[in-house]
Amino acid sequence: MPEGDTIYRLARRLQDSVEGQQILSSDLRVPRFATVDLSGRRVSEVRAAGKHLFMAMGLPVVDEGPLAPAEVILHSTLAMEGTWRLHPTGARFSAGPAHQIRAILRFRDVTAVGYRLARLEVLRPTGLTQVTQRLGPDLLGADWDAGLAVTNLLRQPQRSIGDALLDQGNLAGIGNVYKSELCFRARVWPGTSVAEVTDLRGLVDDARQLLLENRDTVKRVTTGDQRRPLWVYRRGGRPCYRCGHTIRVETQGDAGRERWTWWCPRCQPDGSPA
Repeated sequence: MPEGDTIYRLARRLQDSVEGQQILSSDLRVPRFATVDLSGRRVSEVRAAGKHLFMAMGLPVVDEGPLAPAEVILHSTLAMEGTWRLHPTGARFSAGPAHQIRAILRFRDVTAVGYRLARLEVLRPTGLTQVTQRLGPDLLGADWDAGLAVTNLLRQPQRSIGDALLDQGNLAGIGNVYKSELCFRARVWPGTSVAEVTDLRGLVDDARQLLLENRDTVKRVTTGDQRRPLWVYRRGGRPCYRCGHTIRVETQGDAGRERWTWWCPRCQPDGSPA
């Protein structure tokens, strides 16, 4: 799954291009919603919440008066390979073959195309509430609540901190990159239980700060040095920038939901295998 800062930037691009614009035609290529016609509606809001993207759409436009209140929300998630691309209306799509397209929203000047979307659904406002209520505080949200994030993490004190950080019900927006980088910065082995993390609030505050620092840039940096942007992520077998020890990589997580995890056994020694 992409990190929260990636979804934030995607939402910003869509806001700049389609927010306030009327949909001329739509094509949703998922069986459950294949017959849904969004044409005539105007996009009233595009926003991100953790790893989720929401496009709110008002009633079909019948005049040029005030925008109608949002009646439906197009909800999508990207998984590892999904994306939304903007193409000039009338131009050929270039981001992937046609069979990978899950949604096409055509506006006057641009066409928004959803490729390889992991999830695509049309919700009523009550359905939106059901989705967002399952999420922890959004690290990039205006209503971010660090105390609630800590409380959520402590609900399962014996869970590994690596797994707990990835759980969007605890706090929304951390993916595998930030999980590994945050644990390194906190000098905590990712397999350490939540209860054993001595400064859980500090780790949560660092997560917020890192996402804020990276939300407006494509090249994600957690080290403060763009020449070597990441401490451990995808650096297995290479020397640690801090101590020179070899970075390790192993899978972590429940069966069927394992994720790769990178760490430095010298800088993050707690419980680390020999």
